[in-house]
Amino acid sequence: IVNENVYHLSTQHYSCLLRINGLGLVEYLHFGAPVKTGDAESFACRPGLGWGASVLLEEKDTASCADVLALQWSGSGRGDYRETPIELERNGKASPTDFTYRSYEIFEGIAPMTSGLPQAKDALQSLVITMEHPGGLRLKLYYTLFDDVITRRAVLENNTDAPIVLHKLMSLCVDIPGGFEMTTFDGSWIAEMRPHKVNVGPGRIVHDSTTGFSSNRHQPGFLLSRPDTNEEHGDAYGFNLIYS
Repeated sequence: IVNENVYHLSTQHYSCLLRINGLGLVEYLHFGAPVKTGDAESFACRPGLGWGASVLLEEKDTASCADVLALQWSGSGRGDYRETPIELERNGKASPTDFTYRSYEIFEGIAPMTSGLPQAKDALQSLVITMEHPGGLRLKLYYTLFDDVITRRAVLENNTDAPIVLHKLMSLCVDIPGGFEMTTFDGSWIAEMRPHKVNVGPGRIVHDSTTGFSSNRHQPGFLLSRPDTNEEHGDAYGFNLIYS
């Protein structure tokens, strides 16, 4: 459902609410239990007196600090200090990555990948949000809905004659407020999928494998859950890397 500047991706099991704000940024409003499209404003960041040591994108708008907004894509060069999902350089120099909204498309079923890699079947719909960089780069964020799952991938297009060097491009950037525990699944031969929990707090948690692929040693999937969550009740979010 697209309602003005709000995108509501939903099935009977979940809702994902996105909003394009006046700065051209894609705000992440909600992902979890089903809600209504009209609830979008209730989840949005409220303007206030401003935040200390913040960079405002518009001088008179105290809510125009990218660093405090929950975003679906983060970029460097506009006062956003979370770790950026993209790093690139032009002419031997690091380039700002301040992409802003341009357009959207909706597909029935799955949006095919140009690489020809196998894709999951029985998708309901796909949403493609296109963002642009003043330097001629275009970023496409693909969301595909299944009954119980949303998949996300990012595609970067260079529409200029000048080459770029791409150091990092992540498939997902998401902000989820609140306190969580992170559960990973690691192990060894005939002892696979041993759960390990760690509290998510300030700083960085790296979840990776030096083998270059998933195996009995390490699985790329992980869970974020509230401390009181168990198999009977509570909030839990699951993430898994399909293709690298």
